[in-house]
Amino acid sequence: MTNGNGNGHGPRASPGSSDPSTRERTNEDRDYQFRALVEAVEEYAIFRLDPEGTVVSWNTGAERIKGYSAAEIVGRHFSTFYTDDDRAAGVPERNLAAAVDNGSVEDEGWRVRADGSRFWANVTITAIRGDDGDLEGFAKVTRDMTDRKRAEEEHQLHVSVSHSLAEAASLEEGLLAVLEEVCQWTDWEVGQAWLPTDDGVAKKLPISYVQSDDFAPFVDESSVFAFEPGEGIPGRVLDAAESVWFPDVTAVSEEIYPRTALAAEMGVKAGLGVPVLADGDVAVILEFYMTERREMDDRLVEVVSAATADLGGLVSRRQAEDELDRERQLLGEMMEAAPVGISVLSADGDVQRMNERAAVLHGRPANAEQPDADSRTYYDEEGSLVPFEERPFALVRETGEPLYDWTAQIEHPDGQRKWLSVDAAPIETDDGELDRVVLIEEDLSELGERYRAIMEAINDVIVTIDETSTIRSVNPAVEDVFGYGRGDLIGEPLTRLMPEEYREKHHAAISRYLETGDQTLDWEYLELPGLRADGTEIPLAVSFSEIRYRGERYFTGVLRDISERKAYQRRIEESNERLEQFAYAASHDLQEPLRMVSSYLQLIERRYGDDLDADGQEFLDYAVDGAERMRDMIDGLLEYSRVETRGDPLEPVELDAVLADVRDDLQVKIREHDAEITAESLPRVEGDSDQLRQVFQNLLDNAVEYSGDEPPRVRIEAERSGDEWVLSVSDEGVGIESGDVDRIFEVFQSLHTPEEGGGTGIGLALVKRIVERHGGEIRVDSEPSEGTTFSFTLPAADDGER
Repeated sequence: MTNGNGNGHGPRASPGSSDPSTRERTNEDRDYQFRALVEAVEEYAIFRLDPEGTVVSWNTGAERIKGYSAAEIVGRHFSTFYTDDDRAAGVPERNLAAAVDNGSVEDEGWRVRADGSRFWANVTITAIRGDDGDLEGFAKVTRDMTDRKRAEEEHQLHVSVSHSLAEAASLEEGLLAVLEEVCQWTDWEVGQAWLPTDDGVAKKLPISYVQSDDFAPFVDESSVFAFEPGEGIPGRVLDAAESVWFPDVTAVSEEIYPRTALAAEMGVKAGLGVPVLADGDVAVILEFYMTERREMDDRLVEVVSAATADLGGLVSRRQAEDELDRERQLLGEMMEAAPVGISVLSADGDVQRMNERAAVLHGRPANAEQPDADSRTYYDEEGSLVPFEERPFALVRETGEPLYDWTAQIEHPDGQRKWLSVDAAPIETDDGELDRVVLIEEDLSELGERYRAIMEAINDVIVTIDETSTIRSVNPAVEDVFGYGRGDLIGEPLTRLMPEEYREKHHAAISRYLETGDQTLDWEYLELPGLRADGTEIPLAVSFSEIRYRGERYFTGVLRDISERKAYQRRIEESNERLEQFAYAASHDLQEPLRMVSSYLQLIERRYGDDLDADGQEFLDYAVDGAERMRDMIDGLLEYSRVETRGDPLEPVELDAVLADVRDDLQVKIREHDAEITAESLPRVEGDSDQLRQVFQNLLDNAVEYSGDEPPRVRIEAERSGDEWVLSVSDEGVGIESGDVDRIFEVFQSLHTPEEGGGTGIGLALVKRIVERHGGEIRVDSEPSEGTTFSFTLPAADDGER
């Protein structure tokens, strides 16, 4: 109730008032406010005990944390919340005694909820005394710290397991370490390991951990079992490759768990099987047991699985070691089969391994003493000896970096010299120290022959120029494409193959790139005209790339004659233009006879309508309706044929304004259907505003028309994708059958009859053509009765803003 002041409280006494009734009301107010505060706290269980430890008050937080309602717990002793072990050890009584002696006591430990589940609690018990100092009871504050406790234990378990695995000298030692750590950090009391065999069963490994020798017989007798996939815990893990939990293995039949009798005799109940995966396959199965029945604990399964994940790494390492041995053998076979010379040198330059091809390149028999780093002599272009510190081995040893395409000459014992291309790479120890250097040597004279064969077989012109744009090499295809012989162009400027107006631009672009690295054109693909020897121009598709060879920069271009493709494109464009002209002419010429038909039908209806019987009137209505639909189809065909020829130039268009106009045009239909059209802020695009208005009008009109029985709900969205915007119009209507999706964009294809509200079949075909005129694409995603989404792309305006 409120008093006259409306503040919810009675008249207040002044601070100095000595009126007992006033003080009593003030104390009651404070007590009420305190109780309201305690009741509102949900993160803490806050309640009172009498001097004997009986619960006398209970707040919302206590009910949430402990699971008891006030009616269920008030009047019961607070030791109800402690575990059996803690009650047997007298922990509740000791805590009360400590609170009496010290004023308060803080404790952490496992507590039990009403449903029997446990949680880790931080508890503070404070003794409450009266003005005379007599004990009136206790205030108890409990906070659920289970997440923190488990996180700490999980972290410690992971650290312990990782440390143990790091020190494990063998797979068996690593398995035992994991079993021991998991059991010691969790509630599991028995741990053992099973191994999938080649015949597809799981057999026990001689590795196990027990917290008490009482469980040793269970481990020993488990050794006689072998589990098929799907049988027992190991077999089920093997079959599913995922963890398996049994709340109580003694409560299931031996067909499901063959060790039921043994488990009952040994006193084990809850069981867990966890796979150890190596490269996705079950490599080992770990099995754990405890003596209490427990429903599946997802958190505990996750903890154990995470702890065993590192074990998978140990298994993988063991498998990797075996694989490494096989790879060493394969590497030796590959080295001998390689078409290049391969040498492996120590950090001191001594030859550790060298294949036969390397020996041949250096002109030495395979069984002769092979050249170490000091005796591998190389000569430069002028025939001078390359100093040792400039040779591949020395450069790699000095820099620690690989070296590619280093070229020089070598001299055979008979005095013959040949050019080699050398790649060199360091191999380092785990400490980052140089261990070995691998040299790969290739005979450039042989490579040159293969290169020439390829170049002569290619129909495209491949030309290489230097930094001055001088042609250094060109393949024979230049004669067919440009009419020049190869000898006519070597040493000539590349601009000889360009029309006059492109030559200065080319020189400026090359100079800018050499100075700044900026490419003014797309080097991967561009179309440019070329100039033939006879002075005629040809269209070319051109791509360029930069290469570096012997310290010099070169540019290689691939020039493809696309004359045939361009001619084909012109034929297609001409054909399309003729088709457009035909469609326009046909549509236009059909208008006159159709107007005559419509006029005479109207004349018949006015003059003879009263004389027609019901059938005659119906036939006349059909004729009139057919003529109107024909007129709509002709109008649509005219619009369709004019998309390319009558469209305005593309320019920045605000789609928000386009949509607003379309809403105005459709406002009557929107009201009649109680339609709701929502749209986020739409972007600015490059387009023809009139044609884009047709796109939105057709899509929105369809979305409203085919909404089904419910009021139409239409959503328009936009998303940026590179230099395009993706627009989508979504509805919740009748949807489209999957078999009809491919034909809805075809001319005169309507999925609905006139009686069902179907149109001319031109609308979506017109939409598709307009989108394609804008360089975009359109698609439809739909499910019957689930609605439809039309998505189409439009080019973004230069500023890219919405």
